[in-house]
Amino acid sequence: MASLTHDYKATLRVSRDLLKELTAWYQNLDSYFHSNLSEDLTSDPDARLSIHLCYHAVKILVLRALFRPFYHADAAPPQDLEEQTEWLSAKTHCRLGAKTGANAAIRSTSLLRASHYQAFWAPCKELFNRKADLFADRMQGVRHILL
Repeated sequence: MASLTHDYKATLRVSRDLLKELTAWYQNLDSYFHSNLSEDLTSDPDARLSIHLCYHAVKILVLRALFRPFYHADAAPPQDLEEQTEWLSAKTHCRLGAKTGANAAIRSTSLLRASHYQAFWAPCKELFNRKADLFADRMQGVRHILL
């Protein structure tokens, strides 16, 4: 973990792979999960929301890890001008990526209705846990950057 905390290039490589896999997983969910969620306040809770909220939560955790090399206690731009330019550019791109991810999460959560909140806590916990376990197994080698 220490090497990822101080090595922005390694952090970018690992995070890019995580984000690609996470995005591919999300985009390839069964169409059932991407169909319109119920906005009827009298309908049964819609458990599909949990998958969407958890996707955004995991994405934010990965994006958060991207900042470690730039904002840890010893963080300073490299002395070499070319390296410094690359470091600053990477930092800027990380900030833009985090802003985009946060805006997507805000857009998704701003559409929530009462039935969505009721559904989030328990009904689809077992399904989500199975999906999360599968994803975690695939990410076993790089999970430490999320902690």
